[in-house]
Parts: sequence; C-alpha cells; structure tokens
Amino acid sequence: RHFEHIYALNLLGKDCGFGRAALGTRLGYYSEWLKSVLLPNYRDESDSVQFFNTDLTEFDQCTGTDGSSGLCVNINRCPKVRYDVQAKRNVQFCNSGRVVCCPYDNIRNVTSTSMEASELDDCEDRYKQFHEMYEPYQPDRIDHFYHTVYFGWMTKDGMTEWICSGTLITRTVVITSAYCLLADGDLPILVNVAEGNPNATWSRPKPVSIKEVVVHPGYNAGTLEYNIGLVRLEHPIVPTARKYPICLWQNETHTPLELYRMVDNDDYVSRFEQNFPKYNSDCRQDLRQIGSRDLQPNELCTDVDGIPGRSISGDPLVWYHKNPNDNSSTQYLVGIISSGVPAQRLGIHVRISSFIGWIKSIV
Repeated sequence: RHFEHIYALNLLGKDCGFGRAALGTRLGYYSEWLKSVLLPNYRDESDSVQFFNTDLTEFDQCTGTDGSSGLCVNINRCPKVRYDVQAKRNVQFCNSGRVVCCPYDNIRNVTSTSMEASELDDCEDRYKQFHEMYEPYQPDRIDHFYHTVYFGWMTKDGMTEWICSGTLITRTVVITSAYCLLADGDLPILVNVAEGNPNATWSRPKPVSIKEVVVHPGYNAGTLEYNIGLVRLEHPIVPTARKYPICLWQNETHTPLELYRMVDNDDYVSRFEQNFPKYNSDCRQDLRQIGSRDLQPNELCTDVDGIPGRSISGDPLVWYHKNPNDNSSTQYLVGIISSGVPAQRLGIHVRISSFIGWIKSIV
C-alpha cells in the first residue's frame, strides 16, 4: 500500500530560479492541537517540565530555562512566560505557581496609567475617524502614511538639516532609534511635523521645538542594544487626517507576518516595501558587521519581498490591520530600523512590543 503524507502548509516563497527557501507551517508541531479538535474525547497526556526554585522569592534575580537573566515577578506581569505556560513550554517558577522567572525585557511595569499612556491603549478608537479604507494591493501605500516626522540639526551655516525620521505615538511623543538621536554627536533641536506622507513632510517642513529627549538607559552605541529613544515635543500637535499618532503593536508573543518597511530610493524618495519576519540566524551575518553579538529578544529580523532599498535608522516597520466591521485600515508600528540598512541587507529592527512598559513609564 502507498500513503502520501502532508508535511507542511506553504506560506510564502520566491519563484523558481531565485534560490530562496520557501516558508511553511510545519503540521507536526500542531499534532496535539489537531487531535484535540478532530478526535472526540481525546486527552493530551504530554506535560511540560516546570522548574521550581524554592530558594527564590519575588523580586529576586533569576535565570530562566533558556539561560536568560531575569527577575522573579508575578506571572501577570510577564505575558511571555504566561503564554509559555499555556503552550506547555518549560518555565522557571520561583517558590510558587504565581511567581515566575521573567526576562527583564518582558516585565510589565505596575504603574498608574497616565493620560498619555492611555492614549497608546485606545489609539485605534481614538483616531478611527482618520482611518482610510483597507487596500491589500496599494502601490502608493507610502502616500497614505501620516505618522512620520523628521529630526533636525543646525548646520554651521545656520540651516536646518533633517537627518533621520521618527514616528508619532501620542500628540506630544515621537519614537525613534537612539542611534538616530545620537549619531550626529549632538541631540536634535527641532522636529518637522508637517502634515502629509513622509515625502510631503520632508519637502515642506513645519519645525517645532523639542522639550525633552529620553534615550533608553541600556543603550550601547557599540553593539546597538536597547536602541530606542523618545522625544517629547514642546507643544502637542493637533491631530488631523494628514498627521496623527500611530498605534503601537503590544503583543509580546506574536508578530504579524505581512509587514511594510520604509525604504529610500537613490534620490531620497521614500516608499514602502513588503517585509516578512526571518529567523534570528539569518541576521547574524549582518550583525557581525556592527559587532559580534547575536540578535536579542527585543529585536526583529525581516527580509524585503520586493525591490530592495536603503533604510535609515529610525525608519518604521508597519503592519496594516483590516477592521472587518467597516473595512478600514489601522496602522501599527511593529518595529523601527536599528541601524542604516543598505539595499541588499536584511532589516534589523527594534521590537516595539518589548519596550511597551518602558514607553508607558516615560510618556
């Protein structure tokens, strides 16, 4: 007898002749879930290995099952480990079933929610009137992206030079990379918040003053770890349909598949190119060029599926969410370019969801 077996479901891949691997969903990984759905009265007998260290108490330093350093906190403050428990993965508990060893990057701060922080959480509803119709195939997608601003430095001849970009996340706060803010040696003095898409904003500047620049305390200029910063405007912008804050992707366990990275042509005209997440190993060669280190959990590696283009540190990586009720589109900031990316290289991004707690503690 002859049997045919299905191994995986195809997700994406290049055409024949490009020598590029295809990406698929391996069905064997989901065999227990499939059995629980398809087979009546099926019971999963497998259990995860749970490690209890009775010598550790809440707020003690700890080491996770994967060797990562962390802190013993209540499981409700650690979405990543809570998800690992539900997925029956190995986790490290500290003296009880409610206190877990949580990697530092995944610890949620327990603070009172400020008005600015609540603006991050209700972003989708707050600016719903500005959302345009969802279009899956939109060649001019960059022309309908209204969240980009640019940072300006004063030149020796008294002119303002707009060097790198940021993204509005509230009416007064812009997010970008620490590399962008510090690469010129001095902090920026102005922010260009002109209405319109990135190209329109660049060509018709509307400068506003900066009240405060906050660089992540863990930022390492040599390795570009914790490469994130916030800029507070002197005065809040007035949101319009052509300039308003973007929503932040806050899910720490899942990343959208279909993403868009802002890239530049040789004549510095910006456009969006479709991107897909890659394995961490795919970015190791690129990382060796900026320092011998591995991709961190708070970083994300992507590859362009289109015409490669140059990206500048601070440029956005975006997901378009289709709202089924009215077919409108909500843009979510998933990442920001960590360092400048030539056209033929993979994109290394700061993972926004890893820094939600820190962002809310600042805004």
